[in-house]
Amino acid sequence: MHGQAWVIEADGGRRFPLSAGSLLVEGDKIETLDDSNVRLQFIDGSFLLLQEKSHLHLDRIGIFGDSGMVDNRLMLEKGRLETQVEPSTGPANRFEIKTPSATTSVRGTDYRVNQDEENAVSRAEVLGGKIEVTGSGVSRFVKANQGLLIRGSEPPALPVDLLPAPNVDALPRVLEQVPIQLGIPEVAGSSGYRVQISLREDFRSLMLDNTFAGNLFKGPDLPDGNYFFRIRAIDASGLEGLNAATRIELNARPEPPLLLEPKPASGVTEERAVFVWSKPVDIEQFYFQLAKDSKFREIVTDNSEVDESQFVSPDELPLGDYYWRVAAVDENEGLGPFSDAQHFRRVVPAPALEEPEISDEHLQIRWRAGLPGQRYQFQLADEPSFSAPLVDKTVDEPNIELDKPDSGTYYMRIRTIDADGFENPFGTTQTLEVPRSWYWWLLLLLLFALFAI
Repeated sequence: MHGQAWVIEADGGRRFPLSAGSLLVEGDKIETLDDSNVRLQFIDGSFLLLQEKSHLHLDRIGIFGDSGMVDNRLMLEKGRLETQVEPSTGPANRFEIKTPSATTSVRGTDYRVNQDEENAVSRAEVLGGKIEVTGSGVSRFVKANQGLLIRGSEPPALPVDLLPAPNVDALPRVLEQVPIQLGIPEVAGSSGYRVQISLREDFRSLMLDNTFAGNLFKGPDLPDGNYFFRIRAIDASGLEGLNAATRIELNARPEPPLLLEPKPASGVTEERAVFVWSKPVDIEQFYFQLAKDSKFREIVTDNSEVDESQFVSPDELPLGDYYWRVAAVDENEGLGPFSDAQHFRRVVPAPALEEPEISDEHLQIRWRAGLPGQRYQFQLADEPSFSAPLVDKTVDEPNIELDKPDSGTYYMRIRTIDADGFENPFGTTQTLEVPRSWYWWLLLLLLFALFAI
């Protein structure tokens, strides 16, 4: 069992918690709580998985002497169950599951039963063999890969084909983040999905059993390890389809550090780039990788024994695009997952601004031309933070002409923009002193001459 369940004894009605290994007898009732499930084994080797928020009554549990023939009759009052019934060994064998709406009888099969108490609907879904469903005096045979509904006191509906199993081939074989997130491949005609997670390949017990709308599954924060996932689609009537199962390894710890420098999509002018990341508590070693592609097939630097939360490129980096990532190494957990790859570009420094030419009406500024195809972003401000530039223009040529600003102190900076739109970092900020116009000096001299006469 997984989670919590209660037993209500047939003899006296005593209610107590169920535990693994318990012996249940005819007349007992089982109630499972949220996020809980119980697997029952019958004397003939059949199994039943009672899922969360379900009520099951062991109405009759019988065996005929030494013949090996059994008579199992169960009442599912609410909830959902899955069965694996052993093939019949005699004509008197019986395995029945009743709901308030119908009775299912089987002879060697793998099927599921659901009793929707709120909507008074019963559902049966057959994965192997066949079952007979009887309600309101009408019987239907349901074959493998089929299901049907029984609404209240109505006769069972005609069987329909179950939705096919999702294609899980494209799901990742390793997950490196918690809580778990999986994009389930869409099944046409589905209104939701059920995901079951188990430590066992045979799914004899479930760690998780959840339904969800859409096809993005958000799971729990599980410990690292190997898990088995079973996934099926649910149609608009609530019938659940065929199972798809896959094994997925969870390796999310120790969690990777946060990458600080260089920032995403930034330009780096230093030939030996400096990389800085956060230092998780109790982590003393890191694995650093630098590559020329986001898939890390063209590795530039690979160092698995970095003992600080920063790293300096051992070689000068040619101009171009790079990707870097870091993983933490823990004494107990070993190597954790890498961080998401972070992109930067090794670029030439921004061109230096030449001495401006100031005329009576204009301000002419020039700089050295950059690489072919580059454009230039020029900014002029009256304070060094450039929070509200007076001029912010992008030009194709390595020069710009502006109207002469009022006298005072100004600040200028420039950066290049590559042909693909990548914005390189701004160069060093330079100051500009715009003097008062000489016309004002001439006027003052004339006034001084008039007063002197």
